[in-house]
Amino acid sequence: MASKFSREDTVKLDGLAVGCGSYDITGPVAEVGMMGYGNLRQKAAGLHIRLRSRAFIFLTGGSRSRETRFVFVSTDLWSCTEAVKTEVVEGLQEIFGPSLYTRQNVMISATHTHSGPGGFSGHAFYNFTVLGFQRENFNCICKGIVRSIVRAHAQLKDVTCVLSRGTLQGVCANRSQSAYLRNPKEERHHYGSDVDEEVTLMRFDTCPFAGLPKPLGLISWFGVHPTSMDRKNDLVTGDSKGVAGYLFERRLMGADYRAPDHFVAAFAQRAALGDVTPNGGANGEGSNFTRTNWSGMRQFENTRELWETAGRSSSPDGEALRVCELRYAHVFVDFAQIDIEVSSSPQVLAPPAASDAAAEVFASRSAAPLLVAAAAATPAKKRVLRTATAAIGASAAAGSTFDGPSGMPGVAEGQTKSPSVIYDAARELLARTSPELRQAHSPKPLLLATGLMDPPWTPHVLPLQIFGARAASPQRWAFVLVAVPFELSTMAGRRLRTALRDVLSAPESCPIVLCGLANAYAGYCVTFEEYQQQQYEGAMTMFGPNTLSALIQEMCRLAQTLLLQRQQQSNQQQHHLQQQQQQSVRCRLAQTLLLQRQQQNNQQQHHVQQHQPRTTPTVHQVPLSSDTSSSATTRKQPTTTITTTTIITTTVCHNSR
Repeated sequence: MASKFSREDTVKLDGLAVGCGSYDITGPVAEVGMMGYGNLRQKAAGLHIRLRSRAFIFLTGGSRSRETRFVFVSTDLWSCTEAVKTEVVEGLQEIFGPSLYTRQNVMISATHTHSGPGGFSGHAFYNFTVLGFQRENFNCICKGIVRSIVRAHAQLKDVTCVLSRGTLQGVCANRSQSAYLRNPKEERHHYGSDVDEEVTLMRFDTCPFAGLPKPLGLISWFGVHPTSMDRKNDLVTGDSKGVAGYLFERRLMGADYRAPDHFVAAFAQRAALGDVTPNGGANGEGSNFTRTNWSGMRQFENTRELWETAGRSSSPDGEALRVCELRYAHVFVDFAQIDIEVSSSPQVLAPPAASDAAAEVFASRSAAPLLVAAAAATPAKKRVLRTATAAIGASAAAGSTFDGPSGMPGVAEGQTKSPSVIYDAARELLARTSPELRQAHSPKPLLLATGLMDPPWTPHVLPLQIFGARAASPQRWAFVLVAVPFELSTMAGRRLRTALRDVLSAPESCPIVLCGLANAYAGYCVTFEEYQQQQYEGAMTMFGPNTLSALIQEMCRLAQTLLLQRQQQSNQQQHHLQQQQQQSVRCRLAQTLLLQRQQQNNQQQHHVQQHQPRTTPTVHQVPLSSDTSSSATTRKQPTTTITTTTIITTTVCHNSR
């Protein structure tokens, strides 16, 4: 159960400012339906551990800088919903203005506890078992998340961040082995386990400018279903991750939740938890509290080991990077109508070592589950696959065998045929399905076409989001966080992460964390091969067998925009400089033309004055007489005539230019 850890798996990051904040989001703890198991009879009747929101703000350029920043929030919720994300962003903008915290740079993840009060989704399907939207709980959740971010904003400090990675074994198991074994043998043998056992830790300490550094907080990502508390539990709790967070904050670090600057430990969820249960083998024995405490304690001990090792590695033998830039990208995608471009070359279709069953499926359906390395393959003829309108399958009604079967009659996991005509009649009564839709979801027998409801009962336009930190020397990614609105199966998560690493050209030492149940929720996402088995996870893959291919395609496109941001910013700056330069040139040219015109006018005026004809002076001779004024100017001449006043007439030239 110990962590497999080496100093080479530790990376020290400088140049970051981080703020950590936490706040209570516990809603009503009695007389309200609980969210996760879909059990109408599961009503809250007390409290085990309070639910919290834990927020972390990242930025570069110092704690007072308004440069690019992003926010990661881990909440003790079943999932973040689009309604919650929207309300939180609007609340932040009322406080900080419209540009500092937006939908693009705020990521809200959830631990996926199945023992919290529900009713905070904007879609009917997720509110049925709690008998509708619960305004009191919704307001408590949203205000608590906003206040956790406000606290983190007030605590921004220049920090030293240490990234550590290890493994946690023996805590979880794959609950859909039959589906997992449908994946190609070579692909399965590339990994040492049928679950993702990796733990990724971020440790934050104040920079040691004066005295010893002070621990501020941590984020520990590990993927496991928080279903140690079963479907009969009636106490509100954060399950195993809530226990681990409480132990680290209160027992180890002595945090006082009433103080705004207390130590914050987020035991966050990975997206690849869809087929991962904590209840396999001996782990599933005992009472709810025994299982919950056992799983929470293992996660706490593993993270403490990584924490202490990272603390001793302030100058690790591994890498030391300085973060110079933060980037983020966000997009909305309609998953009900995505065209997926795939190559018909053998490299992209079913690998040669695929099982016979999978090979037959590929031959009959001509579909491709793997888009990884498709871009590098030899150019080949392109085909287009499509996703389908959202619908759930019959096996979804059965629930997971390991984590709480529903007991509904006539349905079971692995069902590829309709349970009965009664289920078909009920489905058509709610929403009439076409043969094309049923074929698009095959071999899944449709139980409910949620996407055909008006309005849709489940979301189909989903937010995708990526955060990335770039290091200056060498130029590379330091870490990448990816918001996934699905519960991915283990192999689906591995394929998505591999594709993103290839697109981003990120080294193996750069952690790419798929953050689970983030910003919205749209069921599960499994590989094409696993979909054919129609376990619970495949039945809840709502957009059909090509959902993973669509997700990989759209995430890779978003990652490409992340790569192009610097070039786009450079182009925008260059364009701005060119505009300024052109404007300056135009101003100088206008001034030059004005001076030239003034000089020309002056020359023309001078020329006119020189060449203007003048009247000839006239001398009037008047006879001398006694009437002549004595004041007149006289001069005696040798002749008998006297020249008197000379009258000269001149013409004044006016320049009327």
